[in-house]
Amino acid sequence: MIDILERLQDYTIDYTTNCWIWNRCYGRDRYGSLWIGDECHYVHRLVADLFIEPVIKHSTNRTIHHICSNKACVNPEHLVVLRNNQSHAMVHSILKI
Repeated sequence: MIDILERLQDYTIDYTTNCWIWNRCYGRDRYGSLWIGDECHYVHRLVADLFIEPVIKHSTNRTIHHICSNKACVNPEHLVVLRNNQSHAMVHSILKI
């Protein structure tokens, strides 16, 4: 677990947006990715799993939304766990973004 936490610290802060920009590899969809053992994981999902809602990786009816709209961001304050039936517009109106 400590190794994963250390590896998750490989980001650069964009001080204009407060986004934590992932510095390692990215998938074709531009989300940050990290290999753990022989499995590739999305970094924003690992962050959400560790710091927001641990059940996220086991749930099929939830998704992670970047309130900053930056797929490279791994700042837990910029991630919101949504049920699949919730709209992104609703989250933006609640958070007044």
